[in-house]
Amino acid sequence: MTQPAPAPDLQNLVPAALESVTAIDGCYPVLAKMELPNDERTNVAIALLYASVEQARSACFLVAHDVHQSVFGALILLRSQVDQLMRAAFFAGPATAEELAFYLGEDELPRRDGNKLGPRSLARINEAHFGWTPAGRIPITVDNSWATLSGMTHGGRSLLNYYIGEDGIGAYPPNDEFVEVLTNAVVLSHLVIAIALSMAENQEADDLQAVLRPWYDAGHAYFTKWAPKVVTRTTS
Repeated sequence: MTQPAPAPDLQNLVPAALESVTAIDGCYPVLAKMELPNDERTNVAIALLYASVEQARSACFLVAHDVHQSVFGALILLRSQVDQLMRAAFFAGPATAEELAFYLGEDELPRRDGNKLGPRSLARINEAHFGWTPAGRIPITVDNSWATLSGMTHGGRSLLNYYIGEDGIGAYPPNDEFVEVLTNAVVLSHLVIAIALSMAENQEADDLQAVLRPWYDAGHAYFTKWAPKVVTRTTS
């Protein structure tokens, strides 16, 4: 059994990953300035939002600092990011009191119309509730990524394709096209701010606006640099 040839030098992926970590880190001071209701619905949603941000940050950090041996682990984290984010948005808005109670009591998502809710269905429900723009962007992102990321997590063909190549079996680090995966992770992390902001009681406060403006400008610069034709900022 031969080992795969060494991966070519990555010109953009590691720098993009480092800047992705910085872009995600920018969400924390904005969240810290928000005055949020101390009720069950808000606490559940915000906890899930923090989990989503942390998973995205951890994925980008792995790529930035150990790209040749940790990308598979990063992909697993990105799957969880999508899952937690869609749950957070659901409980922040469209979930009924009964659905929230079911989640807390049964430790699983409820059903609607007999169908169990998952990231794909939640993406459509959440978009309709929050009016995310451009229309369809988040549901399409979730649809396109979920099957592949789930295959990675559950050991399907996606996992096999990651490790088996023409030159043998081993880890095959991605090329610079993986930058798009990172920018999508940052897009979803920045969506966290829009969701949390919809629950904040101090949306127009000067101290919150003082951190929102530089956060937005920094995010715009990041997206312009790394994905000017792929990523569109999403706001509520």
